[in-house]
Amino acid sequence: MKSAFSRIERTLQNLLARAVVTGLDTAKKCQMLQVELMPGEPKENVEHLEPYGFTSAPLTGAEGFALFPDGDRSHGVILMVADRRYRIKGLTAGEVAIYTDEGDTLTFKRGNIVELNTKIFNVNAADAVNIKTKSFNVNAANAADIKTKIFTLDASTSTALTTAACSIKATYTVSVSAPQIGLNGNLTVSDAGGGAAGNAVLRGNLTLQGNQQTTGTSTATDHLSSGKSGALHRHPGDSGGTTGTPI
Repeated sequence: MKSAFSRIERTLQNLLARAVVTGLDTAKKCQMLQVELMPGEPKENVEHLEPYGFTSAPLTGAEGFALFPDGDRSHGVILMVADRRYRIKGLTAGEVAIYTDEGDTLTFKRGNIVELNTKIFNVNAADAVNIKTKSFNVNAANAADIKTKIFTLDASTSTALTTAACSIKATYTVSVSAPQIGLNGNLTVSDAGGGAAGNAVLRGNLTLQGNQQTTGTSTATDHLSSGKSGALHRHPGDSGGTTGTPI
């Protein structure tokens, strides 16, 4: 009887054990860990069971909790792995965070605030990225680049862009449609390379408030100056009457 109780006691003692990660293999369907249960008791290729949809590659020195069904130390599974060296400290009750040893953090804070901290953030969406919000702010200290075939900005009230410099490079065309477009500042029209003069076509009426300086030839079907036609005006003749129209 005593030996039977001793076997039961050993089985219970061997069911659970603390483990320290010494290596890993992430290529298998189930991640395999190398761990050390106690000094001098290493275990190779121990299955690491992870929650569905979540996976991580623990660092050497991380701590885990191992389960050995039936107390058989020849076959076990790691139920969880933690790393106290890099755990985020100071969370408020109810907050959730994901973190790495390099300092990247994704924190779900109280007040429905989600905060992401990293150096480079990449989003790869094969079809579309949709953002629906009341206010969208981008604060880029150096530059903000948008490269696309079609770019549409639809603001029902207004759009404000404040910057030291703004460049738009389009392979084909840039179209702006609005009942009224205002440009404040100097306007220069050049060719696509920016080095030579370009062409500007205005369809409709043009009002210039200020002086006009033209370098080159000004061509028009007619020109009115103080209500007088440049093509049809006449002058008083030297001996009475009027001259003919300009030739």
